[in-house]
Order: sequence, then C-alpha cells, then structure tokens
Amino acid sequence: MVRSSWLIPSPRSRYPKEDLNLWWAVYDPAGGWCEDERFYNHQSRETVGLGEWNGRLVCLHRGGNDQYLWYTVYDPETG
Repeated sequence: MVRSSWLIPSPRSRYPKEDLNLWWAVYDPAGGWCEDERFYNHQSRETVGLGEWNGRLVCLHRGGNDQYLWYTVYDPETG
C-alpha cells in the first residue's frame, strides 16, 4: 500500500508544446497543490504512463530525443 501524497505526472501540460520535460506536483489535502516541479533529466515526446508496482509508483515515458522507453520510480519509503 502506498502511504504518501499523490505524485501525478500530467499528461496535459500547461507548458508550451516544445517543452518535453516531465513535470510533477503533490497534492496535500491540508494545503492543496504544491508548485510544479520538473523531473531531473526526464523528457517525453508522448503521454506518460503511471502505475503502481510492489508499493512504488512507476512512470514510463518515451525519450525526448530518442525512441527508447524510459522509467522513473517513486518509493514512498525513501522519497
């Protein structure tokens, strides 16, 4: 079970279409949405996929400058 605030990569960005960076935000019921943060060194030319695996959130995405499939993982135990 994931016990953390929600981490939501947005499939629709409010940033210009030329911006291929992945962005995330955390929602805290007591404080609302945090400021958008950019994933370090993660870009995508397509919509991302988000799922849970072994208690971790996994974000799959196509590379921004290549045809490879990349992923990044959020573990609520380690942050």
